[in-house]
Amino acid sequence: MANDVLNVQSRITERKSDLSASRRNGIIPGIYYTVGKEPISLNVNERELMAIIASGNVIIDMKVDDKDSQKIIIKDMQIHPVTDKIVHVDLMGIRMDKEIEISIPIHFEGVPEGVKLGGLQQSILRELLLKGLPADIPEVINLEIEQLDIGDSIHVHEINIPKVTIVTEAELAIVSVVTPKIVEEEVVEEELEGVEGEEGEEAVEGEGEGEGKGKEGEGEAKAPEDAGDAPSDKK
Repeated sequence: MANDVLNVQSRITERKSDLSASRRNGIIPGIYYTVGKEPISLNVNERELMAIIASGNVIIDMKVDDKDSQKIIIKDMQIHPVTDKIVHVDLMGIRMDKEIEISIPIHFEGVPEGVKLGGLQQSILRELLLKGLPADIPEVINLEIEQLDIGDSIHVHEINIPKVTIVTEAELAIVSVVTPKIVEEEVVEEELEGVEGEEGEEAVEGEGEGEGKGKEGEGEAKAPEDAGDAPSDKK
């Protein structure tokens, strides 16, 4: 595993207004913790952090206030739901002779044979939780999927990483190739015709009811005229 250097500064203030101002200036609030020591609040340069994340390196050499470097990993990050920017980062100190647990991303290599034949690739897991010595943990898990046909899948228990334990549940599927669901046009057309037929029947029934009511109304309107034609009892 290669490692990069991250320069950070200790942070005193915890006021929300100060933290918001720092974020606008490209400074991400963070915290550093390790076994046997009190956590330290930090200011982390956003550009430096993003460059390290883009490099894919898991182990990082961190310098606090330009002092001696210490080896760390990025344990957690909080992402803004709208801007997708990092708003907080947790950094954990490690020892090279002590095992750690960390999530490592999966990189799918190749195009499955089943996809070339019209199948659909379903990427179910994007990372695996690994446990081992920092030097043995890979930066990324490269997984070849070219051999997958329609109906095939790869599960966690099929992955082997030397000297490393995979903590993720063994029976979980990582990636699969499935047959895409296709709605036939004929079925859709039949359904549409059925709906149109029902609407036409309802319209005819509505017209019949309107005509019936109209005839009844005409009978009621003639009643006064008949009454008016009746002979009067004049003497």
